[in-house]
Amino acid sequence: VLGYHNLREIFGHEDCIDNFGGLFSALGELLGERGQLFVYPAATEDKKGLLRVKDADVRDDIRPLLEYLESIGKLVNIDDVDRDHFTIWSRVVLKMIQSGEEGWEKMVPESVAREVKSKCLFDYPCAPETIKLK
Repeated sequence: VLGYHNLREIFGHEDCIDNFGGLFSALGELLGERGQLFVYPAATEDKKGLLRVKDADVRDDIRPLLEYLESIGKLVNIDDVDRDHFTIWSRVVLKMIQSGEEGWEKMVPESVAREVKSKCLFDYPCAPETIKLK
């Protein structure tokens, strides 16, 4: 699962120059035979509409590949969305967790907040006595 804005990062093939085989090889590694990317939409600038896979800001020569992957079910739009979530950014939540800033718990499901805290995930600042050794 990824957000709409991450499509540009994935399909900006300049990032794959160091990868033998380029973008195709990178997508093959990412998706494999049965993999799929579920894309959470973003709000349009006027906040009235939704930006989906077909709206992705990718280079013109990459667009047919994006359309093909969508047509065969490798890129799937998530339709059941909560517009309140459009203001939550994973990078912001991660920084809040790592710095011990309060409020991030409201931005993730309760079960996720509980796991992050109990297992000191993502560098969550835990007291030594809360870390359980196996």
